[in-house]
Amino acid sequence: MRSSAAASARWAAAASVTYVLAWIVGLAAAPAVPAGISPVEMQEQLADHRLGALVQSLLVHGTAGAALAVLAVSLVRLAAPRLGGRGPVLVAGVAAAVLSWVQVALFVVLLAGLDGGDPERTSALREAIDRVDGVKLLALAVFAVAATIGAHRVRLCPRWLVVAARALAPLLLAGATSFVVASPLLTATLYIGLPLLLLVVGGTGIAAWRQSRCRTESPSPSADGPGGQASRRRSAAAPATSGTTA
Repeated sequence: MRSSAAASARWAAAASVTYVLAWIVGLAAAPAVPAGISPVEMQEQLADHRLGALVQSLLVHGTAGAALAVLAVSLVRLAAPRLGGRGPVLVAGVAAAVLSWVQVALFVVLLAGLDGGDPERTSALREAIDRVDGVKLLALAVFAVAATIGAHRVRLCPRWLVVAARALAPLLLAGATSFVVASPLLTATLYIGLPLLLLVVGGTGIAAWRQSRCRTESPSPSADGPGGQASRRRSAAAPATSGTTA
């Protein structure tokens, strides 16, 4: 049982680190498409940075999505036996991962039609990707809160991560709304929420790994507790008693 928990904890940590690195490297792979540009300008920019844009999508959507799914499964394997169920952690985490890969698929279709394609088609696909992103943000909000609360209940993450996740949730909800309602204030929440999202996802996986490792390395109560000490005393006294009887 301990070896299984230790393996799940290692997967959780690896997934968290992968998620954070995928976002950091992915954001640097290509320049962001400015808001409010025309479909023609959008198509030209994407055509000029085609490879970088593809790498960016594969990292921030594809790789990060896969890492999130691994993290969700790992946290469920660590916490479910003591929580008595899987709850929304697995559903929200896997849903966000699936939506991320839908974004990758749509972006590949977008890039495939850049040469000689209709700028309006490019703009429509880009809008579809953003709409999927809005739904994904809702799933991420549920995952962040549920994962940290569940992990904290079984003492796998500190209280401050729960507080951070609860602060993150309204930012993600506002960010999701920004894809439907054009507002600079709502859009700004995306830039505020991303660092906090990386902190929550990265911190939860690493904290779960550290706590699980401490539990694995700590001596068992049966060996070092009062019962274990009494057992060792009895074992040490046994030869002396035998010799006296002889």
